[in-house]
Amino acid sequence: MPLIKFGDAEPFVHRTAYVADGAYIIGAVRLKEHSSVWYNAVLRGDTGQIEIGEYSNVQECVVISPSSGMTKVGSRTTIGAGSIVRSAIIGNSVLIGPRVIIMDGSRIEDGSIVSPGSFIPAGFEAQPGSYIAGFPAKVIGQVKPTQAKLIEENWRKLFILKDEYISGTKVQR
Repeated sequence: MPLIKFGDAEPFVHRTAYVADGAYIIGAVRLKEHSSVWYNAVLRGDTGQIEIGEYSNVQECVVISPSSGMTKVGSRTTIGAGSIVRSAIIGNSVLIGPRVIIMDGSRIEDGSIVSPGSFIPAGFEAQPGSYIAGFPAKVIGQVKPTQAKLIEENWRKLFILKDEYISGTKVQR
């Protein structure tokens, strides 16, 4: 788990957080309680700050690299595998599907879902509970109760998996 200091900025990883092998946490990055960062993800806090909220997960091969300012991921949020996030604010209980690109100045509010492969252009704003899809993305509806359950199932599943990795109960090397 490479934690790399950049200038005066040193990553902070809460003792209950998990960072998988091959992930890089660089500079001004803060991982809060029970968050997880999975294999080959890169969180570059060298040109801006990154905060990952409680119980949130950043899946495999995600790159979070703010061009400036703050990139904030709220609590109980999933950033799907292969996604790229620039300087953006992502709320609580949000599900970002795999291979999503989120550009500078974007804001995805609480309880929203972004469909896999979507491109969120710079300055995009979505209200709470938005269902977002497309290339470029647009709000195509509101998250339904059955979809909202997916948000919770995703972060809970990764929370349990994180604890299994930390405890070593299922990991054999």
